[in-house]
Amino acid sequence: MKKNIYCIITVLLIIFICGCKSTNIEDIENNIDDIKVQIINILELDSGTYYTLEVINNGKELIKYVEVMLGYSVTEDAKKEGITGPIMFQGKTVDNAINLKSGEKKSFIVHVPVPLLKQEKIDMDRIQVCIQGYFSEVKIEKRFQKSGGLAIFNEE
Repeated sequence: MKKNIYCIITVLLIIFICGCKSTNIEDIENNIDDIKVQIINILELDSGTYYTLEVINNGKELIKYVEVMLGYSVTEDAKKEGITGPIMFQGKTVDNAINLKSGEKKSFIVHVPVPLLKQEKIDMDRIQVCIQGYFSEVKIEKRFQKSGGLAIFNEE
């Protein structure tokens, strides 16, 4: 009888351990690679430049609380003076707490004011993008962030 109880407990323990899903860093990295960001429009006005960015979730998981920022790297001269960068600006969309379903795309608008555009310490040719959020649920182990030039968001 004791032998049967030990077998049942062992089987239940194995089922419990195998059933627990751990957060796999490789899964998060693969999901990040499935997020694409591209500039679909640039509008220059007296108040500054407006960039329209399109974010596409080609992954399998829902992305919660997506935030997108766009900015510019600082020049080498600025780095020598101790200025750090990039200088980033928050993207805005009509949704406040935005979620991005699998296969869905959303547009974000980023405004870069005129005074910044006239700075000689900003490298206007090196646009930087940062995207962050959570995969599936808002838990620290599901949080992601990816930043860099636009090319890293569109590699195949």
